[in-house]
Amino acid sequence: MYPRGYGGQSSEHIYVCLAIEEVARVCVSSSLIIQVQALGNVFRSLNRGLGRIKRKNMARLSAKGERIIDFGLTEPEAGSDAGMMRTKAEWRNDRYIL
Repeated sequence: MYPRGYGGQSSEHIYVCLAIEEVARVCVSSSLIIQVQALGNVFRSLNRGLGRIKRKNMARLSAKGERIIDFGLTEPEAGSDAGMMRTKAEWRNDRYIL
């Protein structure tokens, strides 16, 4: 699910879906691992990440498995509706402040 430039094979969403579907045939719970990594990692980080952050971290997040990423999906007013979430990350002094 990572572009070749970041150490992966492809970032096309269809391949992520196919991998999730195949793993889910055997174990639905295990397929969540791929889903969460795709949600937290690629789609958010590649679309919105700053260039220097991508260069520094994306290769480590690839299939090498040196790092993982998470995705917070709940807020008191939004529940699990990601579109209603209001938490923001602001870059200050070389770090993110939530």
